Amino acid sequence: MTRGSRHTRARPVLRGRLPAICLAILAGTGGAAGFGGVAIAAAAATATPPAGCDNCHDQPAQWGGRKTVHPPVKEGKCTVCHSPHAARHAALLRRGGLRLCAGCHADQTRSGPGIVQHGALTDEKGCLACHDPHATEGADLLVGPPAEACSTCHERVFKTPPTHPHQPVARGECLTCHDPHTSTRRGLTRKAEPELCVACHAPAAAGFVAAHKGIPAGRARCTGCHAPHGSANVGMIHPVTHAPFAAAECATCHDGIKPGKPFDPAASVALCGNCHEPHAAGHPVPAGAACTACHSPHASPTAKLIAGPEQTVCVVCHQEIARQRETAAAVHPAFGGTQDCTVCHEIHTGKTTALLKKQDPQATCVTCHGSHSQFAHPMGEGVADPSRPGRSVGCLSCHNPHGTAHPALLLADPRQDLCLRCHAAGGF
Repeated sequence: MTRGSRHTRARPVLRGRLPAICLAILAGTGGAAGFGGVAIAAAAATATPPAGCDNCHDQPAQWGGRKTVHPPVKEGKCTVCHSPHAARHAALLRRGGLRLCAGCHADQTRSGPGIVQHGALTDEKGCLACHDPHATEGADLLVGPPAEACSTCHERVFKTPPTHPHQPVARGECLTCHDPHTSTRRGLTRKAEPELCVACHAPAAAGFVAAHKGIPAGRARCTGCHAPHGSANVGMIHPVTHAPFAAAECATCHDGIKPGKPFDPAASVALCGNCHEPHAAGHPVPAGAACTACHSPHASPTAKLIAGPEQTVCVVCHQEIARQRETAAAVHPAFGGTQDCTVCHEIHTGKTTALLKKQDPQATCVTCHGSHSQFAHPMGEGVADPSRPGRSVGCLSCHNPHGTAHPALLLADPRQDLCLRCHAAGGF
């Protein structure tokens, strides 16, 4: 009796009207489908709305006086979104969350490989995180001005206005750079860099050329130096700066400041090693990238000039690990939370398997999971792991350190399948 949602309040009021409503719906379907049938749902969404709705619901009259009204509301077609009889969802909605809105707004709710979807769209609340479903005084049915709607979730951008803000941010014009629904780019940006930036910042302008000392910055990744929302530094430069860059000593790294002779990333291991010798080897890097695959040579929002959050930078190369995180039901806290890959890995000079901080993978795990090393299951040298020939039983015999489809990062269902990886049926 409690499952779904039922329209009970209108029953006495609609006495005498309900048969006419049903006849109108059935007339549109030939009476061929029962309640909940596809044909009836389609007819209800296109037929003249039931006159009985306004007997109990006086809001439509109020909504009609607002600046922006949802077309189904404006046309009185309540049944486009609501079932007049019963539904599985609150407010008698025909579908839940995003699925309801996607029925009409598929172009704004697309998903699939290569598509970055606004996080709000994946929530059960769906579009209602930003939009009112009926009517508003503002544009696009937004619950408030764009910046106000954005700040509800993106508080970090608006909580403490930077000393030198990006002008679109200062004016609350988030949509200048971002698509609010979906994009093919991280950050939901409307275009890739530098095309997005040069739409407003003309690279041929005298001031632009002078500020970048003649380097063709109009073809560079602008956020390698500039914070896209604003910064405490003049020119919106990121808070962490490379010493030669901060001192404007470009020649320290660049062999002459000539537009036709850009910096060669492939030479960065030897070049960076002049100052950072301990870190100049160890981590395999993509051909032609070297140190600049992970570090910004000029400025960065994060310590050690990492070109972004560690988890974002690392998965550029380690895409298989990224896919594990996206599909896993259980994710290692250091990988899916607020920590970083370097909790477990030494990314520069490590000589261990998988660049772990300690030679023995189990010793790395015990750094945080000390009590687990006291488990009764035999582990360590002399205990062969049948599932990993040539290796001893250790943490990785049962767990994946990044993420899995099973609780506690287990490699298989712990009720049986996990044990059978080593203990064949009947071999206990």
